[in-house]
Amino acid sequence: MASIIPASTTLAKSVGSSDVFIPLSSVSGIAKGSVIYVDLEAMPVAQVVTTGALPGVVVTRTGRAASHGIGATVYYGAPSAFATVDPVGVPPAGSVAWVINTITGRIWVAQGDEAGPGAANRYWQLQTVTPGVGALGVRTSVASPQ
Repeated sequence: MASIIPASTTLAKSVGSSDVFIPLSSVSGIAKGSVIYVDLEAMPVAQVVTTGALPGVVVTRTGRAASHGIGATVYYGAPSAFATVDPVGVPPAGSVAWVINTITGRIWVAQGDEAGPGAANRYWQLQTVTPGVGALGVRTSVASPQ
């Protein structure tokens, strides 16, 4: 089953709290006007850069600007998928399938049918990540819901 959590990439290089160019492992799927989110910091994308040694994005930094280490997970998506409060109520049909609370870092996933008699039973579920150990002692993690 494919995951419905936000699309993600990783930082290709560490960035300081005043850097506006954020080097990413991949910029595929990221567009001007979208938002990237790393380590409790949401940054609107002003420009996508595909030329040069490293692909990345030029962002607008806010009062929550922080340094981020190489390899950190970077989520990206439409601005409507990032909020400063947890979602409540019934997720509207056609809305984003997930919401990240940028203050707490919690990821909420819409559950249930968008149409039909069960549409009123839709709800937001907090995503949890369970660590585990795979073959040869390799650390794994499983996100639920996926």
